[in-house]
Amino acid sequence: MSNRLRPSPVLLVWLFLGLLVVPTRAQEWQQEVQIITTVRPGEPTYVFLDSLSAVLDRTPDARLRRSAERLEAQSYDELRNALLDEGMDLTSASHAFIRYRFVLNNQGTRLVESIEDIYFISRFDENYTDLPILYVSTQDPIVSDALMKRGIPNIVNLKSITTFRELLAFPLLHKQQETAMVEFGGRPLRDNFLPQRETLLEFLTNHTTLGSGAYDLTTRYEQTMQSALNTTTAASLQ
Repeated sequence: MSNRLRPSPVLLVWLFLGLLVVPTRAQEWQQEVQIITTVRPGEPTYVFLDSLSAVLDRTPDARLRRSAERLEAQSYDELRNALLDEGMDLTSASHAFIRYRFVLNNQGTRLVESIEDIYFISRFDENYTDLPILYVSTQDPIVSDALMKRGIPNIVNLKSITTFRELLAFPLLHKQQETAMVEFGGRPLRDNFLPQRETLLEFLTNHTTLGSGAYDLTTRYEQTMQSALNTTTAASLQ
């Protein structure tokens, strides 16, 4: 089940006016952005990576990649040993690239935010020398479940949790001082995209609230499963 936030009516108008301009289906428009954020002890990204590491340690058949460009996959033990050979481990991650996809239905009544992938890197210097640590796609059910079903105890009700999917929601992460948008619409962010970036940040950070049915938080795997369920249900009704 996806987590939910609420977009303001102004946000929906803005989305229709021109930023979500890439059609996917007759009923939907979409936009994709990527951010870079820090991975420090105590931060949601760090706690998520630590939790995912524990899951992978118990999943010997998982196949992982150090980066999206590396086609060869390896087991968690192989990846961990490769990092050790380079004097690193998962805790060496200092930053994470997170790619989001926003989809708005044609009626302007439901906005879905999906995390597409997360790429953890180690950035040691100001020259942006990035060393790959771990790349994960949320099409992987292991990664999706870690986001959707794991989290940290809720400070109000310790019997419940705040899921990592909520903690890594775009509006919440972008409030962090050292988070920045690096791609917009699948292209590196240039100066001519600054107005779009500022509009996106203003509305997604100031006009969304947790707990409504109008803004859903999900993953690629969850969307695939929901689409399959919808297809099966529609076929059974024919």
